[in-house]
Amino acid sequence: MNIESVDLLALIGPDVPLKHKGGGEYAGPCPFCGGRDRFIVWPKPDRGKPRYWCRQCQRTGDAIDYVQQRDSLDFRAACERLGLQLDALPFTRSNRPAAPPRPDSRLIDRGWAAMGPAWQRGAESFCQTSWETLHSSQGAPGWDYLKKRGLRTGTVAAFDLGWNPAAYHAEWGGIQVYLPAGLVIPWRMESVYWTINVRRLDGVQPKYRKPRGSANGLYIAGAIRPESTVVIVEGEIDALTIWQETRGLPIVAVATGSTQGAHLHRWIARLAPARRHVIAFDVDANQAGQSAAKWWQGIFPDAIRLSPTAHDVNDMLLAGQSVRQWLLMNTVTKSVTKGGDHGE
Repeated sequence: MNIESVDLLALIGPDVPLKHKGGGEYAGPCPFCGGRDRFIVWPKPDRGKPRYWCRQCQRTGDAIDYVQQRDSLDFRAACERLGLQLDALPFTRSNRPAAPPRPDSRLIDRGWAAMGPAWQRGAESFCQTSWETLHSSQGAPGWDYLKKRGLRTGTVAAFDLGWNPAAYHAEWGGIQVYLPAGLVIPWRMESVYWTINVRRLDGVQPKYRKPRGSANGLYIAGAIRPESTVVIVEGEIDALTIWQETRGLPIVAVATGSTQGAHLHRWIARLAPARRHVIAFDVDANQAGQSAAKWWQGIFPDAIRLSPTAHDVNDMLLAGQSVRQWLLMNTVTKSVTKGGDHGE
């Protein structure tokens, strides 16, 4: 069975009523955001595979995407639930090799990460070398910076941070890659590198640099669980700060990497099943954080908007404030005020 043979109307119909709008188009309320008559389904399009799209929350995709988003499954599990054979799927990023790819390549071939296995091997090698360098005599500048930001050894180890001591030039799968000296922050999920962010310490702008071929990601997205309170922040250092300071609590911090980052349905779908959403973007003079928070509140209307009491969450830690208490007090109080019983 291949993906074109999946009856998209039979798959979605039990979840929401769909009405024929003429031609090959059906419409109904969105099963994800509830928008009335905004969810469009093309079960037998003239070109391409059957697909859906919500004009309100912008979720879109095929039958696999739908099952992943609805049931919070990874790619392989969604295929199994649909009875699809992986070998029969029409990958779009590149021609499928004759030999079965490694499991971590399937996400890449489906377009979930920017580059293929050769790019991934380059990223893996760079991150491994950077980790080894951080734990050598050359890594002192990296440790000094991490200490300055209040991050402890356990936090550094948990997220495989590294140190790149000099400008790096290489070719990853035909892509010419340049990365400056600085702190190496891998963005990895389900064995796939989405990107690598290098935080420069030499004062050159921009402060962060990614390799060519990177994909739009959501940092630490793999840690999200249905019982989690997810705190959405801009920077990785803020996400790591929250992770460090809320150990033992069902709180997960994810970073978008920029005020415009992670505006894709796959990341919204990752966030959607969480128990509660908290938006804690930076407090900026140019209001970029406010604009980003407003966008996410449009996606999750029940989300709690929580402005840091300093420029960002990490600055709160450095000022001696308790990030743990700040989150506990504000999320519980504001949830109760909204009338939600979250079992706290």
